[in-house]
Amino acid sequence: MRSSSILCIFGPYLIKAGIPVNKPFISILVPARNEENNIRQCLDSLLNQDYSNYEILVLNDNSEDATGTIIAGYARQYKQIRYLQGDSLPDAWLGKNWACWQLSQQAKGEILLFVDADTWHSKNAVSNTVYWMQKYQVDLFSAFPQQITKSFPEKLIIPIIDMILYMLLPLWVVYKLPAPAFAAANGQWIAIRKRTYQKIEGHRILKSRVVEDVEMARLLKAHGSKIITASGKGAVFCRMYHSFREIWLGLNKNFYGLTGKNIVTLLFFIILMAMAFIVPYGLLLWYPQHLLTFLTLGIMLLLRFALALSYKHNIIISIVFLPITVLIGIIIGFNSFYLSNWGSINWKNRDIKLN
Repeated sequence: MRSSSILCIFGPYLIKAGIPVNKPFISILVPARNEENNIRQCLDSLLNQDYSNYEILVLNDNSEDATGTIIAGYARQYKQIRYLQGDSLPDAWLGKNWACWQLSQQAKGEILLFVDADTWHSKNAVSNTVYWMQKYQVDLFSAFPQQITKSFPEKLIIPIIDMILYMLLPLWVVYKLPAPAFAAANGQWIAIRKRTYQKIEGHRILKSRVVEDVEMARLLKAHGSKIITASGKGAVFCRMYHSFREIWLGLNKNFYGLTGKNIVTLLFFIILMAMAFIVPYGLLLWYPQHLLTFLTLGIMLLLRFALALSYKHNIIISIVFLPITVLIGIIIGFNSFYLSNWGSINWKNRDIKLN
């Protein structure tokens, strides 16, 4: 398959791949904390892969619900699954990073595939991941899940993630440009060669980093490794948040970290968002009869429509409420900056200091 048939305007797609040349042993690593409502769907989809040479390690990260009981039941029923009970969280570690590190120490695979417990997957997600890694000889492959949204706040706000990824920073630049500044990854689906992971000390070196996935991608690029980050549309699925409160906390936790905690980068993206998605409406108010106004607004709405169609956003909400969506995103960006310097967030009953 030619690279031109895989790389598209918005970025690579995990679903668009082929058959791996060979099938190295893969360790699929699932950290799970308080995921009793999600873990069954995740494990069922991982057990249904068309890739045969793999193990599934699931770590119960001191859950306060029935997560551990559910995992243990699957481990008894399916030989591919190993149940691990997580140790207590040490000082200076964040919970997910600690869980991933423990999983990595028990993994036997040549490739470590970290998967969030609230995701589910097409049957060829694993084999396509291996194909991408082999085809382009990369050390890390990651995919952003197709976001499933049901409530109005989800449909209104969650698409800001895709807007930034696929319009403001097209993902193909992550592969094409070697600079660490052009790094992106998503810990919900991230595959890394075990020898590379061990060389950089993986989650251990990133133990206190909130956005550890992006930091890992930057670290690999700094060491000269190649990475690919793709759209997981049609292959990896996730409903990240279920309410406005969860959306607010989750995006505030991660937004500033995605910029490398660099105020210049944050301001760049905020200004770019404002110029691309809010200023055209201002032109409509100030110069309502000018041809350039309608041309600018038309191009912006056409691109937004194309993105909504490509990634299954609600088209009416995407178009009608576009400036509100972007304004909320800008507010979250500034608030994430504040919290990262002077605050903390409670996430899954753990206080996370963002500074």
